[in-house]
Amino acid sequence: MVLSNWRTAATLATGATALAGWLSSPSPSAPAAQRVVRSAAPKPVAAATTIEEQATRLGNRLRSTVSFNPPQRNPFRYQPVAPPPRAVDAATAVVTAAEAARPAAAEPFPFRLSGTARDGAPETPVWTAILAGGASGLVLAKVGETVGSVYKIESVTDTTADLVDLRDGRTIQLTLPVAR
Repeated sequence: MVLSNWRTAATLATGATALAGWLSSPSPSAPAAQRVVRSAAPKPVAAATTIEEQATRLGNRLRSTVSFNPPQRNPFRYQPVAPPPRAVDAATAVVTAAEAARPAAAEPFPFRLSGTARDGAPETPVWTAILAGGASGLVLAKVGETVGSVYKIESVTDTTADLVDLRDGRTIQLTLPVAR
């Protein structure tokens, strides 16, 4: 038999594959009980137990409830993890004690003098210092006012402003930058 058409050859090949698959499949007539492999045999029940004893045993087993513990974390809220504690040796303890005895470094001055202004009559001028920086940005302060809750304006001239640090009493003199 000569196959002249490729469609005929494809049909025969598909039919042969289907027939081979059908022949190799397990028989559907086998009962389901034979196909299931049991891993453990049921435990034999003592002949002396009655239905009431088994019901009581089952009821006791079902009554034991698990107590609910509230969750330890909230997955919807970020909570930073504390770093693990470091081991401290004797040399580190000596260095730490020396650092504690050293006075703290002075924090940088938060303001710079941006300008000065003069109001009032020429014989009794009222000077205002224009300070830039700090948390408030631009500050206009007259003599006697407090700036940044720590510095008091002591004097203002056309090129300088003197501020007193209320924490330690030191005087800080600010000068206008030279124009280029």
